[in-house]
Amino acid sequence: MINKIMVMGRISNIDVSDRELKFHLTTSDRYLKNGSWIENHDVHSVEYVGDNARQVGESLRSGEVIHITGKSLSRGGHKYIKCYGSDLKKTGD
Repeated sequence: MINKIMVMGRISNIDVSDRELKFHLTTSDRYLKNGSWIENHDVHSVEYVGDNARQVGESLRSGEVIHITGKSLSRGGHKYIKCYGSDLKKTGD
């Protein structure tokens, strides 16, 4: 079974330690329904693990758009995305 998720969104709530970086990634979806635009926002919890977590965390800014690839996991009823190493990229937005 393959467990791979790719998400692009705006970063917020950055919490960094030596080997782990936690943050929220907000995505949005917009569509037309009955002549009106509907916009949905989803907030994804993300854990980035790696020797360079502190360096990566210090280079990120809230509101920045990033792209991540990771695994969808659940712990204690809480869903989150876990990514490693080069699975996080800035988009330059």
